[in-house]
Amino acid sequence: MVAAAACAPPAVEHDGGGAAGIDPESAQGWALDDHVVTQDEYRAAVTGFISCMAAAGYQSTEPVVSPVDGITLLYDITPEGDPKIWNEKIETCNLLHLSHIEPAYLESRQQIMDESLREATITCLDNQGIGMTGRERVVADFAAAAGERTQTVMECVTDSARKLFPELPDELTIRW
Repeated sequence: MVAAAACAPPAVEHDGGGAAGIDPESAQGWALDDHVVTQDEYRAAVTGFISCMAAAGYQSTEPVVSPVDGITLLYDITPEGDPKIWNEKIETCNLLHLSHIEPAYLESRQQIMDESLREATITCLDNQGIGMTGRERVVADFAAAAGERTQTVMECVTDSARKLFPELPDELTIRW
């Protein structure tokens, strides 16, 4: 995976102004030019982002596939030092490696929630007085069934994921 990330061409900087001068479409073109982002390209982009942050002195956990959707790679990066420098580095590494590739990959894939998480979420929502049909398969299904109680859905998904998968990174991304 690291070798694939190393094959990416350097970013194009139009004005030398750091992140503001990065052209993410050029920087990430190696994965975007054919309009299909593969799993390997997504993993390489995440690896490139994490490596970029590591080069700036920020440590990361190993990426794991989210049980919430079965496709998103989750990891933690520990912020340290000056928040302004941290934010600039996150923005730069994101524009260089991930900002366009990740959404292109995730939007082209079907989410599949881990079955144990799906069952725990149904139980949690039932306990909160939100009846489910049992046909709910992804977060969007739960949110639709819950109507205006989407916050309760998020809490049930998050709490259930934390109980079932305690090794997950602190940052749990939920999309629908």
